[in-house]
Amino acid sequence: MNIKIQDMPELLEPQEVADFLRVSVYTVKRWETNGSLIPIRIGSRRDRQYRKKDILAIYNGEKEL
Repeated sequence: MNIKIQDMPELLEPQEVADFLRVSVYTVKRWETNGSLIPIRIGSRRDRQYRKKDILAIYNGEKEL
């Protein structure tokens, strides 16, 4: 999947993060559990979403996991 950075929304769902970074959703959740990736909780269901800037920092190697 080719995802263009400029086309990415400011908040990404766990599956979108996993697709962009080419990891599993379980890896994304593990990063959250160990505090490496902090989600934003949205709506009454408290769905997880992640900031694009945090994902890009991981992608560019600016953030340790």
